[in-house]
Amino acid sequence: ADWDAIKRTVELYSHRVPILSNGSIANLDDVVSCLQHTGADGIMSSESILEYPPIFTETGTAAVEGKRTGPSRLEIARQYLRYCEEY
Repeated sequence: ADWDAIKRTVELYSHRVPILSNGSIANLDDVVSCLQHTGADGIMSSESILEYPPIFTETGTAAVEGKRTGPSRLEIARQYLRYCEEY
């Protein structure tokens, strides 16, 4: 994503409408960096969150030395199936 272009958009239009950034978000560190760099009101993420839904936890961040600390994809799938049975 071109965060500089998003930053320019924020500077030009954020007084009129909320601006959301999208792209290049792979973990919580990226969310923080993006918001600090662009000044956007929020972020959107699709590809990364579809790949690993707990992406906005500290998993894969500098705080945990890049390690995945959240549930595995298999655990997520099993939980999803339990919800399907229950509801």
